[in-house]
Amino acid sequence: MKGRFAWILGGIVLLVLAGGVAAGVAIAVVGRQAGGNAPAAAQSAPKPGEGREVSLGQFTTNLAERGAAVQISFVFLVAGEKEAARVEAAKSELRDAILGLLRDKKSADLAGAQGKDRLAAEVRARANEVLGEPIVSRVLITEMLAQP
Repeated sequence: MKGRFAWILGGIVLLVLAGGVAAGVAIAVVGRQAGGNAPAAAQSAPKPGEGREVSLGQFTTNLAERGAAVQISFVFLVAGEKEAARVEAAKSELRDAILGLLRDKKSADLAGAQGKDRLAAEVRARANEVLGEPIVSRVLITEMLAQP
């Protein structure tokens, strides 16, 4: 019985991974058709002198709809070293708040450039709420893979 369960579980894991790869390829192809050959991170790169970047790292979590998940990375732009230190000090609390925000989303909420821009604006608002003042001036989504 245990061997059979392991095979079934292994098959499910392989199906999920294959779906993730297919979604990643589809996103890459659509992104290149819509925005040229430059990757999404390069298209939204900050201008020199715009401030200091603080990476919150990669998030992988389930979405609100059954079976849907997202893998996403955020970079915050802040004015300087003092603000960057505040973000670093609150990183765990910020990650917790962002995970809560992501888990309330559906795949359709994240679709397209408008979905990405809305999410970035919501993350910025939530981060500044956690920090207690408007420290985060911009949120960059440096990678995103949604599994519907």
